[in-house]
Amino acid sequence: MGLAAENTADLYGITRTDMDANAVRSHHLTQQALTEGFHFGDIMPVKLPDGTTITADDCPRTGVSEQTLAALPPRFRPDGRVTAGNSAPLSDGAAAVVVMSENYARAHGHIPLARIAATAASAGTPETEGPDPSPRPGPSSPRPV
Repeated sequence: MGLAAENTADLYGITRTDMDANAVRSHHLTQQALTEGFHFGDIMPVKLPDGTTITADDCPRTGVSEQTLAALPPRFRPDGRVTAGNSAPLSDGAAAVVVMSENYARAHGHIPLARIAATAASAGTPETEGPDPSPRPGPSSPRPV
C-alpha cells in the first residue's frame, strides 16, 4: 500500500506538502466529528482477552500539525513522501457486514436494512491501487510509473 501510494503520488504529481496538509485536515475533521458525536454507534465495542473493552478507534491522533508531520521520515522509499503520519492507519477500512436472504431474515425475526440490487468488481493495477475505484476507459488512460 505504501509503495502504491508513492507510485500514485508520482503519477499525479502529489507533493509531500500536499500529502501532509491533507492528512492534517483529515485528522482535524475526524476529531471534530467525534467531538460532535457524528460517529456515535458506528464503532462496535470489542472486549479483549485481558478484559479491556475498546470503544474507540486509535486514530485519529490529537495535536497533528503540518510541522509534526514534516518531521517524519519517509517509510517506503528513501526519496519518498509517504510517512507514518500521512498514510492510512492499520485500521483503515475495517468493517463487518452480515448478508442473508430476505426469507431467512424474516424467519429469524430480523428486519432487512438493505437490499442488494446488483454487484460488480473492478480493480486497477497493484502498483497504483488508490485511484482505481472503477475501470479506466481505453488504452490512453494513465499507466503506473
